[in-house]
Parts: sequence; structure tokens; C-alpha cells
Amino acid sequence: MHRKVGYPGATALPCGQLEWDALRTLAAVIRLMLILLCTFACEGARLTFYPWAARDEVRDRRWRRWWFRLWARLVCRVAGIRVVAHGPAPEPPCMVVANHLGYFDILVLTQQTGFVFVAMSDIAGWALLGPIAKTLYVVFVDRKDKSKAGDALPAIRRTFEQQDGLVIFPEGGVTRGLDVDPFRSPLVEPALALGRPVVCASIHYDTAPGAPPASAIIGWWRPEPITEHFLRALKYPGTTATIHYATVDPAGMDRKELASTLHATVKSTFLPHP
Repeated sequence: MHRKVGYPGATALPCGQLEWDALRTLAAVIRLMLILLCTFACEGARLTFYPWAARDEVRDRRWRRWWFRLWARLVCRVAGIRVVAHGPAPEPPCMVVANHLGYFDILVLTQQTGFVFVAMSDIAGWALLGPIAKTLYVVFVDRKDKSKAGDALPAIRRTFEQQDGLVIFPEGGVTRGLDVDPFRSPLVEPALALGRPVVCASIHYDTAPGAPPASAIIGWWRPEPITEHFLRALKYPGTTATIHYATVDPAGMDRKELASTLHATVKSTFLPHP
């Protein structure tokens, strides 16, 4: 069955295809509204208890991890993302390093850990995410100016001192998922001062049968708005995020040796996105 078109030269499109795409779009919009509702509810509840929890930063960070993980579980459920972990989830205080395929990495690692993230400084100025990120102790780094990378080190050290955990993406940005880019060494240096093992997380996504590949709807390496990408991803629930954990003891290494070892460890269980 084809839809009739009322002007000369127009191409007829199958009605079933148009209607199915419209239903997917409607479902994606409903999921987006539910995700926003979960976000505002969780952040509102956190801010309600903030004056009490903030009297003790260690307690506030512990409280934040609980709410952050709850939020991530709710969003994963609404978005239709299942997380499968191989190995025990990291416990604070520790540093987690992972390959970076897009903002969904933050969602699935938060569902597992609730840790603080190192993010690009641009996010601090975003209308909605910026203020929320600041209440979550996010550590901002100017990735465009390498000379300012060291400015984040005091905040990173404080994260560990306050018995919290930290997640970094040492590739320096989002990749296409074909390989794991070399890790930059400056941000892993605080792990040496902490004197604790570093947890490596290798992330891979598989989409549901009949859906586009993960490189098309999960990876955010194309120059497109986040809203456009997010709505497209929400059209296709059923994605499985697989995380492989491994632990590296940094004893006796300098930061370059540690970065190289962490890169090799993540790459050893990495599956590329074709």
C-alpha cells in the first residue's frame, strides 16, 4: 500500500514505512519526556537534602553517588539500555579509565559506579547540564589548551581525599569506535599519588536485531546536535552495553608507563564498532 501524493512528480512512499517511523518518533519523544522527568526528580531530591549533607563533604559525595546511580538506572530503563558487566564494579576511592564512544558511556558507567567524571570545560556553560554538573562535583578540563590540563589536578586529588571515585576518558575526546586512541598521561598522574590500583573499563555497544548498528545510533562522533542524536537513539531501544573491568597496579611506574599500560589493558578487551 502506498500513500497518494497530490502534486505532480512527487515520489510515492509506502504508508507502512511512514507510519512506523512516526510511531518510533512519538515513542522517542515520550521516552525523552520521561528521562527529563527522572532527571528533575532526582536532582530536586538531591538539592532538597543538600543543606544537610553538605555539612560533611564525604557524606555529601556518598549521598550524591546513591542518587546518581539511581538516576542512571532509571534512564537506562526508560531508554532501553541493558548494562552487562564483566568483573566487579569499582569501589571508591579509585580512578577508572575507559574508552570513549559518546555520552552514553557516562550513563552506563554511572549506573555501575556513581563516580565523578572529568569533562570538557564547555559543559560548565551549558544551559541545563552545566548547573547540574557543578552540583555533582564534576571536574572540568580545558581540552583545547593543553597547558591548562594541570589546572584540574587539585580537584582530582580532592576527589580521592574525600573518599570518592573518578572516571576519566584519557583518549582526549570521543572516537569513532574503530580502535582505542592512545591515552594522554597528565590526567592519570594523580593515581600514582593516590597509591591505589587503577580500574580499566572497556565499553562496547550492541544494538537490537533490526536496529541500526551502534556506530550509527550510539556513537556521537558526527558533528550533529546532541538533541538530534539523542532522539535518534531513543527510537531504537534494546541496546546492550558491555563493560569489561580490569585492574592495574601503578606501583613502580611513571605516568607515561602507566598511561601506556592502561591503554593496552583497555584495548585487550575492546571490540570495535564497524
